[in-house]
Amino acid sequence: MTDEIDLIYNRNVADEKLKHGTSYERLAAIVFKILDTDSEVTHDVRLRGVGKSASHQIDVLVRAGGEAERSLVIECRHKGEAPITLGAVRDFNGAVIQLDSDAVILTTTRFTKPARDYASDEGIRLATMTPYVPERDAGDYLEKVVVHVVGYVPDDAPTVELLVDANAQIEGVPVGITHLDDSPVVDGEQTLHEIARQIIGEWPMSEGDYEVRKDFDPPLRIGPTGAEAVVPAVIVRYHVRAIEDVFEILPEGLPELVFRLLDGTVDRLIFDTELRSFELDSRGNVSSRVETKRPDAGAESP
Repeated sequence: MTDEIDLIYNRNVADEKLKHGTSYERLAAIVFKILDTDSEVTHDVRLRGVGKSASHQIDVLVRAGGEAERSLVIECRHKGEAPITLGAVRDFNGAVIQLDSDAVILTTTRFTKPARDYASDEGIRLATMTPYVPERDAGDYLEKVVVHVVGYVPDDAPTVELLVDANAQIEGVPVGITHLDDSPVVDGEQTLHEIARQIIGEWPMSEGDYEVRKDFDPPLRIGPTGAEAVVPAVIVRYHVRAIEDVFEILPEGLPELVFRLLDGTVDRLIFDTELRSFELDSRGNVSSRVETKRPDAGAESP
């Protein structure tokens, strides 16, 4: 009878009939590649320690980048309800000692306390990898991020009050509150609109009406040459309004597996899109999946 692990493997990696436990081992190899994409990960290898005669079958081997890095050997136990016992951990440790490697035991079940204590003493890390079950796992992980963004911007039409002598004349420009749609030229270079934006500068981060005065030394000269007025100060009045938006950030893909290191350093969901990004070759090496293009339907066969 096909179990959930086999179904996950078949729909995300390859639809093939494998002996019990192999799908779990191959999924584990892909998951460790997902966790460290720079590493070299291989499923089902035989290793012999330096100067040793005995060889050991290793379910998953992870070689990190760099010659100085130690390799990681992984024992996979796809079991039912029965826990992993002290004997299983002790047997695996015999290989670990000869190979002088870091080690992880990965299982679908749990570990007995003697097994956990022995693993801790020997530096073997314990982990679980189980199918994602919404009723059991959904509340433990972040399903989506809701982002509420509030921004504040000034209205496009601030007003400017020119503080000039009441008898001053500026051709085509009324003295007092001047809307910037008809901005006069300032010294032949800037408009009042540009001056007002500079005066506003960084506006307050809250809604409301605001007023700011700017004194000029030397004074501004506004209007056409020969008919300009001297403006020693202006008052800019503007309104700041809030702009709000709410959007959701969802993970890409559907959760398939839950991977946890019992020491708490890794606890994450593995998504179908991640599993489908990798494949295993005939030697068990994990690499990025290469999508092959189908030939055009109308193309003639050679």
